[in-house]
Amino acid sequence: MRLVQFLILLVPIVVFADQVKFQSYTTVQKKIFWVKLYPNGGNTLYCNQHFVDRSPLNIEHVYPVAWMVDHLGCGSRKKCRRDPKNRVRFGRMEADLHNLFPVMAGFKSARSNKTFGIIPGEKHALGFCDFELDEHLDLVEPRPGARGIIARTILYMNSEYQLPVKPWLFDTIKQWHKDYPLSTWEIWRNEMIFKLQGNRNQFIGK
Repeated sequence: MRLVQFLILLVPIVVFADQVKFQSYTTVQKKIFWVKLYPNGGNTLYCNQHFVDRSPLNIEHVYPVAWMVDHLGCGSRKKCRRDPKNRVRFGRMEADLHNLFPVMAGFKSARSNKTFGIIPGEKHALGFCDFELDEHLDLVEPRPGARGIIARTILYMNSEYQLPVKPWLFDTIKQWHKDYPLSTWEIWRNEMIFKLQGNRNQFIGK
């Protein structure tokens, strides 16, 4: 009897372990991100612009895919997806909902795989929101309201997948994590992703 009770207790743990990560970014993009995480629209990351229709938007990897590819040494996104050694790990990193946010297409292109930091002055790159860009320094400065979100996302990717973060960037995001506290929306999103993906960002408390 005790053995049966023990096995019953194990069942939800096994089921939970099977659902912890998505392994296909294509599946997440088409069937999860817009349909289940943002079914009624929301706000963009970089400009806090409200949207209902997703057609002018892209999905942004806050920790860029290019950084993942460089770390794994696969050579390209396509090669990482096919690489027997790295494809499962890469698939989970690429599809992780905690790292994915809606952005306007122009801002996704402007950011590309640039790192984050503070740029002297207040020259907005695309005119209508607080998004600064320095091509020479390969640097993007996001609006204050996005800095805590970005910091906790990169900290999560570093902790969850042991992905590298440059020391000076690590110092910046640790400070942002401290200076820009959680919003109720960020907590809500974390719980929604837990329901969809099976895990939380440990840097976001309830």
